[in-house]
Amino acid sequence: MFNIIESTQQWPFALTTAYVAAIPKDEHRLRLLGITPQVYRTWARARVQDLSDWVKAWIGDDLHGGCQGWSTITASLDIVLELSRAIIDDEDFCGTSLDYTACFDRVDANLCIQLLVKLGLPSTLGDTIKAFYANLQKTVKIGATISSPLASPAGILQGCPFSALLLSALMVTWVKFARTHVQPEEELNLSVYLDDRHVAAPNAITVAKVLEVSVEFDRLANGILNESKTQIYGTPSSTMTPITEVMPQAVRVDRVWTLGFSLPTGADNGNVDIGKMQARVDKATRVAEKAQHLPHDIRIRALESCFPAVLEYGVEFLPHTFDNLRKLKGAIAKAVWGGKRPGASPQVVWTLLYKGHRLLPLYRPIQEVIRLLYDMIQNADARHQATIADLVNKVRGLSRRSARTPFHVIQTECSAFRWRWTSWHVIHVLTAGAEFKRIDLLEPRWHRHAQVIREGVRFHIWRTGPATSPTPCLMIPGGGWFSGIIFLESFFGPQ
Repeated sequence: MFNIIESTQQWPFALTTAYVAAIPKDEHRLRLLGITPQVYRTWARARVQDLSDWVKAWIGDDLHGGCQGWSTITASLDIVLELSRAIIDDEDFCGTSLDYTACFDRVDANLCIQLLVKLGLPSTLGDTIKAFYANLQKTVKIGATISSPLASPAGILQGCPFSALLLSALMVTWVKFARTHVQPEEELNLSVYLDDRHVAAPNAITVAKVLEVSVEFDRLANGILNESKTQIYGTPSSTMTPITEVMPQAVRVDRVWTLGFSLPTGADNGNVDIGKMQARVDKATRVAEKAQHLPHDIRIRALESCFPAVLEYGVEFLPHTFDNLRKLKGAIAKAVWGGKRPGASPQVVWTLLYKGHRLLPLYRPIQEVIRLLYDMIQNADARHQATIADLVNKVRGLSRRSARTPFHVIQTECSAFRWRWTSWHVIHVLTAGAEFKRIDLLEPRWHRHAQVIREGVRFHIWRTGPATSPTPCLMIPGGGWFSGIIFLESFFGPQ
């Protein structure tokens, strides 16, 4: 059937109708996802996979979305390393994170298709995609109510397998356009993940040049740059005047949030950072307080699915206080026990059980920062690995408060557990029996590394927990240790 469609560019009406699902983006906005028929998505995914080798031939090193093997980790790696190096060495480094307004809804699909054909897409497939968008009808579903089919305005579908490919054609053109306006000897870091664009350089004038040409490019591509949401940042020694002259409404931040990461700039922003982490902890605490009213068979599932997402994403490198984590730990423990607040001992007990450790706030920060270090090392080439090794060696030679980078956060977390970061890719974790277990992050065995981290956290809690409570470690309020284990296993399952 699709062979006929590709040869004639004639689409059946049933395949060009998409449901629009409204997903909350924040408190005031919705993200509109286009849900196309399953048979269309199957064909589109197959065609995108067929084109993967061709895409890799032109996508370059600056684009990290819409291509297998690339991710937000690879997109942020250069930025994390260069910014960390500049902070530690007290050098200039500045950048900006550009935000499109309703990118998918505004980008011209026909323009993207023409760019793909210029890059080598078979014209027959390009005409087929163009015919699909020309005939696309959307129906909006709210509850049990479905609207009549509406002609699709300009834009590309969020959720369509072709969307990332279409957007990549536009972004690779932007990268080439931007690089032609700077001198070859100027250092410039461009990183793109779908519609998220990041521009960084040691010299603010270089960043300003790219911003100037980006405004013109976006106008021609029917995109609108949200200047008020555009972040600009720089290390303390950086002069930001050239950038602010180009974008006077852009907000200078001490910590840039981009591509799922919160990256420090070395400024004295400790109180701001702690405030942001406090907001996340407060939100996770509210989730735990509400969960205690749920039926006990789904209470743990609700905690597992809600609180880690609230507490982890984008805040791995934010500083936290143990008072905040203790407050959250108490709320989670109270939710687990159905509204009763247990003592310290039951919280020690649940570290024995397989899923219990996932709900311990003390476990989340150390596990997440090591996981990000692991992801960086696994995605790094020889040049990046050498940079990571150099930065780790420098961090180990500095006091904890002399600078704040992701590597300082990892060092601080390991020190809190008395773990040894002996090499840039090797961490020795203190476990039961005062035995140090070695994890080598060059080895692609994250499940094994996570198990060792869990053992280390469990031993730390057992080592420090009894000192805070005279109650025997296995005693549960209202029953003996055996009944307590049975009670916990009814939630978590046996180890």
